[in-house]
Amino acid sequence: MYQIIVEQHFDAAHFLRGYQGKCEALHGHRFRVVVKIKASGVDDIGIAYSPD
Repeated sequence: MYQIIVEQHFDAAHFLRGYQGKCEALHGHRFRVVVKIKASGVDDIGIAYSPD
């Protein structure tokens, strides 16, 4: 079994026009992204495949 896991974060900002609350002002959020790729094997040149 071959597995690659990448975990990163990114920040984004926005505002809610006409909301009339604290979220009406420009504010940001941090997002966490996790990508996991699994393969049961690799071919003769090292490219992952999953024959399942």
